[in-house]
Amino acid sequence: MSSITALIVDDSKSVRFSLRKMLKQYNVEADTVDSGAEANDFLKNADKAPGVRLMDHIMPVMDGFETPRAII
Repeated sequence: MSSITALIVDDSKSVRFSLRKMLKQYNVEADTVDSGAEANDFLKNADKAPGVRLMDHIMPVMDGFETPRAII
């Protein structure tokens, strides 16, 4: 198991798939969600926070600028 984890937040399924596949080549395990609200829920319920968060800045409802503020 990898010691590095990531959370990919993007409303594009193809972007989530591509980033996850790319990160796997570097032994980074990535979870994916499709919205800022879902990222917020994921992080509230996670046992351990991911080491890195990759976030789209243009998403409907809660964008990539609002989401980090909600998480903090």
